[in-house]
Amino acid sequence: MIEFWDNNGFGFSKVNAKQQLVSWIDDSSFLQPKEVILKAMNIACANNKRRLSYVVRILKNWVNDSLLTVEEIDSFYDSQNSAQKHM
Repeated sequence: MIEFWDNNGFGFSKVNAKQQLVSWIDDSSFLQPKEVILKAMNIACANNKRRLSYVVRILKNWVNDSLLTVEEIDSFYDSQNSAQKHM
């Protein structure tokens, strides 16, 4: 995760932000915390929002929606995209 953070423009010197991100591994209800956090970071990169606050907002939304694995997250987004195509 830290390597992804450093290599994708989130900022090398943001030690506090990195520590907060790592705290999600132990303090979250995600069943696959590292994979879920990396997915959130990938979404942040895709949206060109390389900030901790954006990643945390994604993670909080997933917790609120009870999306605790990458598979659940992917399924949720697939169903949303499918519903939007049928409108």
